[in-house]
Amino acid sequence: METEIRANFKDPFDFANSFIGNISRGGLLVKTDKPLNIEAEFKLKFSISGMDKVFEGECKVMWVQELYDKYLDKLIPTMGCKFLDLSKDDIKVIEDFINERVQ
Repeated sequence: METEIRANFKDPFDFANSFIGNISRGGLLVKTDKPLNIEAEFKLKFSISGMDKVFEGECKVMWVQELYDKYLDKLIPTMGCKFLDLSKDDIKVIEDFINERVQ
């Protein structure tokens, strides 16, 4: 599910200008000008536009590559990240968000 979600990362990683491009029940795609190495683990805090809920948990970088951004008309660095410890309740909220937009 492609959406724009503001992401906040906690130390020791400082991500400037980072956004979530895609989100699923298992993870997300992070658009960032400072991608981490594959296998790196980090804490992520994010919210979805229109929701009061703030999601927070550990993620792991599964891949890093440049993808074309049609809005910026250029290649940008991205990271595919897996959720490591989101609660079942948080995963359910994300699934409901995706299902509402797919219909």
